[in-house]
Amino acid sequence: MNYDYQILRSNSETCLEEAVYKIKRGGTYTGTFTLSMDNWSCDVVVSDKVGFPGIKIIEINSSDSNSVKFSTTKELNINTDPFEISNT
Repeated sequence: MNYDYQILRSNSETCLEEAVYKIKRGGTYTGTFTLSMDNWSCDVVVSDKVGFPGIKIIEINSSDSNSVKFSTTKELNINTDPFEISNT
């Protein structure tokens, strides 16, 4: 089970990369999307952090075909070049 969790956690980085790519293409991007692969998928929600211009909140909820789940939330500062990602 720990192996599956670690693989899913690693796969979730793909979802984070996709979210950052969408934001990089359009700094005002907010919304939701799903990334589906053969054995796993993730739901991603991108929102603005209230009261903090240029800060995005990225919530990732992933699951695989073995019912393993992984969730994480990141903060993305788009005021810097390059962008800075941190845990919330």
